[in-house]
This record gives sequence, structure tokens and C-alpha cells, in this order.
Amino acid sequence: MPLPQMMISPVARSAARLGLYPAPTVFHIEDDPLWAGAIASLISESAAFCHVGSASSGRDGVSLCWEKQPDIVLLDLGLPDIDGSIVLDKLSALPCPPQILLLTGRMNEALLYRVITGGIAGLIPKNGDFARHLRPALAAAAAGMKYFPPEVREAVSRFRNFPDAFFKILSPIERQLLSQAGSGCSDGQIARCTGRCASTIRVHFHNIMAKLGLKDRHELLRWAQAKGLLTGCDRSRCEARGRLRKSSPVYKQDV
Repeated sequence: MPLPQMMISPVARSAARLGLYPAPTVFHIEDDPLWAGAIASLISESAAFCHVGSASSGRDGVSLCWEKQPDIVLLDLGLPDIDGSIVLDKLSALPCPPQILLLTGRMNEALLYRVITGGIAGLIPKNGDFARHLRPALAAAAAGMKYFPPEVREAVSRFRNFPDAFFKILSPIERQLLSQAGSGCSDGQIARCTGRCASTIRVHFHNIMAKLGLKDRHELLRWAQAKGLLTGCDRSRCEARGRLRKSSPVYKQDV
């Protein structure tokens, strides 16, 4: 099964085509100043792209992307304020979503699952071959195509064939609950966010541990951390969602 293809959204209009910039625009979200400087230099050396800024945190990155509407965003996943996967979801929900290239120093199963399910234009490991892959990845993203180096494709192929891959064991709601537990949310807080009862949340966690053969929550969180599933949650969104669902007449109903 080939990696999913993704064309540029029909509502996304290139700034280059509008005449605002001479080439597709690139924004970079990265908290490491050395990586940020190196990547800005690599982009600026090429006349094929315009580097329009960077941010060192997820929240600032989303805010500036809303303002600048870049064609391509280079997104580092290890950010200091919120998990990169949450930033990815926020960028994808913008009115004119950019093409998103993920940058990472460590691949895990959750990241490989992102590659399988789509929603990104590419993934570039932060290693010695990074500079060699950056420009072809940007060119592919600008053309509405995807770019994955051979090592990423090989890792995805192995992960797909792994019989105990988490996506073959856990349901989407179970994976969501795990990520929220990793952010330190109590069962009650998770219940308010998801519109379920706290008792239902406890049943879900019991079922998850039974599926995985784990004894307690501590073992479960260590397992989820190793897979890259502890992404946390967007607290502001969860609080707003919880208030909305709490006001609903079916709030107490298990979903």
C-alpha cells in the first residue's frame, strides 16, 4: 500500500501567485536556536523559496502562521509549550492550511502512524543527511506532493507489518484517552473534556490495560510514552469543549 498522497487544498493560494513574494513562502517552528539558524540559512541560500519567519514555541508558531499564511511550514515536534502533534492539528485547521513538513530527532510509532494516515507533506529526520533532504522536500511540498527519505519509508513498512502495532490494538477513543492521561489530566478532567462519565473513563483504561497485559496505570503510561502516544492535550480547547458538553442535556450519557 503506497504512502497517502495529498494535494494542496483548493482554498490555499500561494503567496507567490498573488505576487506578494517571488517564490513559495516557508515558515519554521523550532525551539533550538542552532537548528533554527541553520535551517533559515539553508532556505535563504535558495532563490526557489522565501523564508518569512520562525517561532520558538507552538503557540507563537500557530499565531504567526495565521497572520503570515505561509505556503509551507517546517514543524519541529519537540516544542517547549505544547506537543508538536497538537500544533500540527492547529495548523491543519487554519482557513488556508499550509503544507507541513515534520522535523524530528527521533522516530516513534505515533509518528510513523501520522505518515500512514496522511495530513503531512513529509518527514525529515534531524540527522547528518538533513541538509541533503531539505530542499527536495520543500520542492515536493510546493508542488503538492509528499517527500519521505528512504529510511522513513523503510520504518513505515516495518511498522505496518508489525502485528502488535498500537493502531491494530487500540481504538481511536482509547488512543485519545491515553494522550490526555499523559498530560496529567485526572479521570474527571478527561471525562469533562470528552463528554463521558468518570466511571466510563476508568472502564476504558481497564480495558486498555487488559488488551496490553499491563498491571497498572504506571505501566500503561510507560508503554504509551515509548510509543510516542503521550502527546498531552490542548487544555484551552478541552476546557471549552467540557463547558459546552456540560451544558448539553445529554452530558451524563455515556458515548
